[in-house]
Amino acid sequence: MEEFTRDANHHWNRFIGATECFLLWELSLHPSSVAILRGEREFPDVLINQLQHRGLVTFYQYLHSLFDPSGIDFRSFRSLYSEHIEGADVSLFADLAVSAYESIETDIMKVRHNIGAHYGRAEKSVRAGYAAFGNLSVEVGDLIMGCLRIVYRGLRSLTKMSASARPPEEGSDAALKESVLVALKNLNSAAGIEDGKLQGCLRTAEQVVYKYMLEKFYTKGVHPIVQKVGGELAFTIIRTEGEGTD
Repeated sequence: MEEFTRDANHHWNRFIGATECFLLWELSLHPSSVAILRGEREFPDVLINQLQHRGLVTFYQYLHSLFDPSGIDFRSFRSLYSEHIEGADVSLFADLAVSAYESIETDIMKVRHNIGAHYGRAEKSVRAGYAAFGNLSVEVGDLIMGCLRIVYRGLRSLTKMSASARPPEEGSDAALKESVLVALKNLNSAAGIEDGKLQGCLRTAEQVVYKYMLEKFYTKGVHPIVQKVGGELAFTIIRTEGEGTD
């Protein structure tokens, strides 16, 4: 258990680092942030766009480190501590995170090696990095982070957090699972996603996540509803008044 606690704490801290990068990128897009850069810093729009781009590239690098075999390697963590993950009842989201990441892994690696911290030496490498960046969908990253957040939060109940561990996040597990459904909805309606593996992952996710939500939260006042809207699946959440959600 001591080794599991150490590894779980390590994963949690790295995950929070990725979350912070994602939030910083979102913050850089906010009109107030852009106004400050334009006004007080006198940044031209091209430089503002470069900063926003760099923020997203940094997030992708953090995301890669969560699955990199030479990093903390979530896939090995999933296999090594499968009993703990199943005990925390989050195996569904662990598997969904892996499937979603593997659908973009090649492009993530090209971004990291060619336009990330390493940066390509040859012009051909840099062009390949930007082409891969253009292939990536932020919604996929949002889905992966939502799933990992559920997994790590679930595991926190099984571990004794170390003094160096980041503070726990606020919010209920039901709300976190709802965020995954929102990410799935965004992905399902996003244009230009043709990758067969990702589409297969999404079809599976739509079925298992809906079933999971129905089984786990229906009697607790959280009712997942799935409907066909314009030929696509759309998820909504309704809450029964007077009933708990956790």
